[in-house]
Amino acid sequence: MAVIKKIKKYRYRKTFDSRVTWLEAHADRPMPTKVNDFVIRKAMYERKFSKSFYDRKLVVSELGLQRNKAIIDVIAVGKLFHGYEIKSAVDSLQRLKVQIPVYNKVLDKITVVTVAKHLKKLDDMIPPWWGVIEYRDGKFYRLRKSVTNTQVDLRSLCKLLWKREAFEVAWKKLGLKGFSRKRKSVLQTTLIQSLSHSELRAVIKEAFLKRKDWKHLK
Repeated sequence: MAVIKKIKKYRYRKTFDSRVTWLEAHADRPMPTKVNDFVIRKAMYERKFSKSFYDRKLVVSELGLQRNKAIIDVIAVGKLFHGYEIKSAVDSLQRLKVQIPVYNKVLDKITVVTVAKHLKKLDDMIPPWWGVIEYRDGKFYRLRKSVTNTQVDLRSLCKLLWKREAFEVAWKKLGLKGFSRKRKSVLQTTLIQSLSHSELRAVIKEAFLKRKDWKHLK
């Protein structure tokens, strides 16, 4: 993988998101001697990452996908849902075998943020449309740009909504009544049948922005 470009430092919008909360919560934590998840995540959140990452209104940490079959390290919520999976110097790539099929069903774009020791093996493991960014000496280098996923599974995507959020969409957006006591799976089927991929993504984004009780923000 050849380095395309060094990622510049950008300012991000002053919106409430998990980057700010995470940095505040870990302000007094000493820096580890090895490049682990904490080191890379801290650098990502401290305005040293890509412009598109900081243009997002909401960045969510540790989001469970498909009923927590896999947990994406960071997801930037914008017009597309861009997931970032951190593989540090102290991580193995073993979990990717489970993570890859789950991420592929839900996320529009996926980028692995990693270190030099994993690059060769990652090249053989991840789909060609995934992006790769190397963390080296406190800076980020984009080695491969991510491409938009064309195989998102709408039911898997719909599972990102909580039941009350799915009900609110069915009632307020679609004008459907009588769903308050329906099972979540019934609500999901209704939304999938009634909304396009872009429409479903938009209502999920709206629901995310309204949430006040994200577990990672507490």
